[in-house]
Amino acid sequence: MREIEEEVFVKTFISRDRRERWLTFLSDKKSRSKLFRKLSHSLLTDLDPRFVYYKDNPPPEIALQVQRTLNEWKKTNPKQLCHVIAHGEMDKQEMSLKNAETGYELSFGAIIIVIPDKLAYYHTERSNLSMQPFYILFHP
Repeated sequence: MREIEEEVFVKTFISRDRRERWLTFLSDKKSRSKLFRKLSHSLLTDLDPRFVYYKDNPPPEIALQVQRTLNEWKKTNPKQLCHVIAHGEMDKQEMSLKNAETGYELSFGAIIIVIPDKLAYYHTERSNLSMQPFYILFHP
């Protein structure tokens, strides 16, 4: 089931010319680690720019659509669990959206998949010295 979520995410949010590579890397534990390096800093080059927005300042119409989507998702997903792609033990785990957004264990970069073909978050590496932005990945 989780592999299907990751595949749908890739086909929705990763640039067309990088999808096959992503699918190959995600399917193998050893090659999967190569993606983790990208999560920290350079994942934006792989994302489809049509669906990437700064989390702190999305366009108003996108912010409204994201909020509506989250509200509907919360109604159908009372535990508010999402799937995580991240370095370390949290990779391939389900966790609450709240914990995924604030958890220290995801501070080295993470993709938080809420709805694989609609909504995800990309968190770059966080540190006290660097205020890296967080992103909303939203397919209207």
